[in-house]
Amino acid sequence: MKHVTSGYNVQEYNLDPIVNVTQESMQKLVKAGEDLLKQPVKIQNVTSFVPYEKPSEGSNDEALKRFVHSFNIFII
Repeated sequence: MKHVTSGYNVQEYNLDPIVNVTQESMQKLVKAGEDLLKQPVKIQNVTSFVPYEKPSEGSNDEALKRFVHSFNIFII
């Protein structure tokens, strides 16, 4: 386990050896994550539970970087 100065912990987990992960499935997972990062931030309406885009927040990638920066963790 690694301790981060923000007080949050980052843990490393070992996959169960029974899990059969193929190169193709990992590539699809990476592609899905990259696609999600490119999408605009969405906020969920707490009354209707309908998500809507919030263009002023930028992309998920930009929002994630702002979030991480707010905890004094820098992405290299």
